[in-house]
Order: sequence, then C-alpha cells, then structure tokens
Amino acid sequence: TYSKDVREWYELKIYRINNPGQEKRVDDFLKVAFIPAMHKLGYNSIGVFKPVETDSTFGKKIYVLIAYPSLQKYAEVQSGLNKDSEFLARGKDYLEAKHDNTPFNRVESILMKSFSKHPVLERPKLSGKRSERIYELRSYEGPTEKRNENKIKMFNDGDEVGLFARLNFNAVFYGEVFAGNRMPNLMYMTTFDNMQSRDEH
Repeated sequence: TYSKDVREWYELKIYRINNPGQEKRVDDFLKVAFIPAMHKLGYNSIGVFKPVETDSTFGKKIYVLIAYPSLQKYAEVQSGLNKDSEFLARGKDYLEAKHDNTPFNRVESILMKSFSKHPVLERPKLSGKRSERIYELRSYEGPTEKRNENKIKMFNDGDEVGLFARLNFNAVFYGEVFAGNRMPNLMYMTTFDNMQSRDEH
C-alpha cells in the first residue's frame, strides 16, 4: 500500500492476439510467471481484463493494468524481472518464443499518471459474483493538449471524480496519458456488479 500523498503511475498493456492458442499462452505466462514475479518485486496492484463476449474485440485482446508508486519504479521493473531465475524459467515458453510461433500479434503499452483527486488505484467494493463483474475502460481524447488539460481540471477541481463516487461508479483509477497511441488523452476505469448495474448507471 502506497501513501495517499504519492500519485501513482499506471501501465496498461494491451496484448493483441489472433487465436485461442495465443490467448492461452499469454494467460499462462501472466498466471505462472509474470504476476508472481511482480508480486515478489512488491507490485501487488495488477489486474487482467478481457472484452465481454458481445464486444467486437472478444478473443482478440487481453488488458493488463499495473500500478507503480513512481516513474522510477516503472523504469526499473524489467531489470528486476530479468534477474529472477524463477520468472525466466516459468515464462520460458513465452519469453523464448520463435518469430514464427509468437504468443501474441502485438503489445501496446500506455503510460499514465494518476489524477490528484484519485491518487491511488482502488480495488472495487462490490458484493456481486466476481464472474459477473463488469469493468469499463473509458477514454477522453482531447482535440489539443490544452483542451485535455482543461478536462483533467474538470475531474479534479470541478470534482467530476467526486460525482462519479457519489453515483457509485466505483472508479478503479483515473489517469492522464503520458505515452500511448492516442494523444492527448485521459483514461479511467469504472466497475459494476453486473451488466444490469452498469446499464442502470
């Protein structure tokens, strides 16, 4: 758990996959190698998400959200993983895949800094079945950097963050995108007990 005075950094990795075989290899890598290794390094706020069956990207993407206490820690994590012999052994099928048998098509990485009004990732406080839980990743692409900055101020100074909390949208994070394929941009994630709750909200 990090101090509330520290604004976290988030990495959102998006694995683009072509078939169920790739999906299983990425799933196995995350489960048996990557996430345990990250926990050993002290990073416990990690979430793995997939599109719902009705989404056009179902079976084509896997999202991994990771929270870091600082940009420096984000920069150091790969060297820490490279020193972990257990991680390298458990992740061998994925890490040493040949060019003609890759575990994914592409990986996209988005780097964000948390909003001052919501400085750390929050685990959802929901009562419904985990299997029915819905996470909604939202983005707001500003037409210019200044317009994007104004929108972030609306969330912080204008208390849109507070409004979402009062309406029980159960925000997991809010992030200003510092690097990604869609700029300028901000992203946030809300969560609900089930699709009915999401639609009602």
